[in-house]
Amino acid sequence: MTQNSDLSIINPKNGLPENWIIRFHEEKSREYFYNVETKRSTWNPPKTTDIKLLKTYLIANPFAIRVKHILLKHKNSRNPYRTISDTNGERRKVRITLSEKTAHKKLSKIRETIMAKNDLDERYDLFMKYAFEKSDCSSGKHSHGDLGICKIGDNLPAFEEVACSLQPGDISEVFKTVSGLHVVWRVCLLYTSDAADELDGV
Repeated sequence: MTQNSDLSIINPKNGLPENWIIRFHEEKSREYFYNVETKRSTWNPPKTTDIKLLKTYLIANPFAIRVKHILLKHKNSRNPYRTISDTNGERRKVRITLSEKTAHKKLSKIRETIMAKNDLDERYDLFMKYAFEKSDCSSGKHSHGDLGICKIGDNLPAFEEVACSLQPGDISEVFKTVSGLHVVWRVCLLYTSDAADELDGV
């Protein structure tokens, strides 16, 4: 343990003051902070927390992450079907015949176009546009590729490994899982400084 300027004992691993730990709120799908001695719970880090150290710890050791992604399936994907709408509005599944090599080229080109934008807002807007127009995941049409908050362990290990290796705001290279080929954008940390401080009923 180390001490900060006001003599509080700080955990050198996660930056929290003595007796504070990080827990995960299942209903809210986010981290919170709990004092094992006083039984106090709070959404925000305790006052004397080393915020820089805490952020570094949570990025590397998340309970959950929020991600957006673009998925391109190919003929060897686990579920090689795409849902389309006919001219009369009826939805049906069609089998994907695209080769993995061709799918990789297409998604690599999409990523290249996205990353060519130097303005981050423009880059993220373009990511969501391509997710809506090109992604074979239902999240593309429903939420512009937003998978929401994903608890660690709920997704494919290969997907989580890449997503968790990113810094918040980063966009991955093209990578493969049994579902197909992905590009992932890790959106943010879960806790925010403007959240309500105290938790009720935890």
